Amino acid sequence: MFGSKLKSAEWASAYQGPVDAVITWVDMHDEKWLQKYNQVIDGLEIESETYKNMKKEKINKARYESFQELWFSVESLKHFVPYLRKIYIVTDNQTPDFIDFSDDRVELIDHDQILGPECCRPTFKSTSIESYLYKIPELSEVFLVLNDDMSVGRKIKKGDLISLKTGIPWAEMTPKNLNFERVKPDHFQKKPWERHIFNAANLIKKRFGVLPNYTYTHQMTVVRKSCCAMAWELFHEELKLSVANPIRKPNFHTLSFIPLSQYLGILHGKMKLRNTTHISKLPHTRIFLGHTEMKNGEMAKRAFNTILHNRPHLICVNSVSKNNHKIYQDFCKKYFKMLQS
Repeated sequence: MFGSKLKSAEWASAYQGPVDAVITWVDMHDEKWLQKYNQVIDGLEIESETYKNMKKEKINKARYESFQELWFSVESLKHFVPYLRKIYIVTDNQTPDFIDFSDDRVELIDHDQILGPECCRPTFKSTSIESYLYKIPELSEVFLVLNDDMSVGRKIKKGDLISLKTGIPWAEMTPKNLNFERVKPDHFQKKPWERHIFNAANLIKKRFGVLPNYTYTHQMTVVRKSCCAMAWELFHEELKLSVANPIRKPNFHTLSFIPLSQYLGILHGKMKLRNTTHISKLPHTRIFLGHTEMKNGEMAKRAFNTILHNRPHLICVNSVSKNNHKIYQDFCKKYFKMLQS
């Protein structure tokens, strides 16, 4: 049964050290970055019917456009996770001018500092970048990973991330059928991004004989550096294929790296599985605002008013756009003003 550790006592270890946070960020309005992206897309040879319109679309703005969500992410971590030692912002030769880097807790990390020789450059694929976050110099053994659209809305206790009883970090995951044989033939055409987690889970099954039918949640995630190193040691050839493409499509070899490292951590006693379907047993309330909740101004206002009223612990605003970014920025100001009152 997935979740019961292997009999490898040398891997089971309590952790009492510092905790850092890592945020990945990109701004598509940067002309140099945009030129690199378009050059890569123009040079791709894409034969699959699923991706035939990619060159026409040029760029998925929802994935790369920035409306200073990073500011809210950084400030919320400072306020609600005060025991963090460092907050690292990982970029591709970009510097967010709205972030206060005079604060020695905040440090900028460039792709060139961490990407390995296996990774194509430039890369625009989040799973590839996440595969190397553990290479950040002096990064803590246990660290938090966030996209720039993720933030914190209430105090997060260290004991909510790392069990005070065992010293083992929590891996929060949701049950999901990840058996290739039980999905419809067109499943990955409709949801091509899901293949990444299927690939990672079935790699574990091939190696250890157990299929971890759990997927990650799109929120702040706890990661263990030694588990990342273990993933590269055990699955080096598979990860080389995963990071070889500059974008997440085509994705037939792409692996969701963070869940892969967590699967290994759970199996080897270095992380503890926490089932996120048991809402009443979770230490954190959470909210996710996607396209449905943000598709027009009135819906966005209602969604943000809900956050202001309920103040969930974990917040992900996944669909900030030109249509609602002023509403979002007004919400951020109200949130921090409310904290200071």
